[in-house]
Amino acid sequence: MRVVFDGKKIYVSYTKRETDKIISNEEHAMIEITPQELRLLHDDVTNVVTDYWRQVSIDEELSKLRSRR
Repeated sequence: MRVVFDGKKIYVSYTKRETDKIISNEEHAMIEITPQELRLLHDDVTNVVTDYWRQVSIDEELSKLRSRR
């Protein structure tokens, strides 16, 4: 699984193995991941959260500056 932030949207992509597991289990799909995949997921989520809040903060600051005019 990969998680990315692009503009104002957050995207998640899955490997074929993960999508097959999700499709085959109609309720809740538990997907086993390796420690290496967990590290990638952690890095992705950290980057998305940082980028998202950075963008939100920039947008809020710009909005405040525009309203002062």
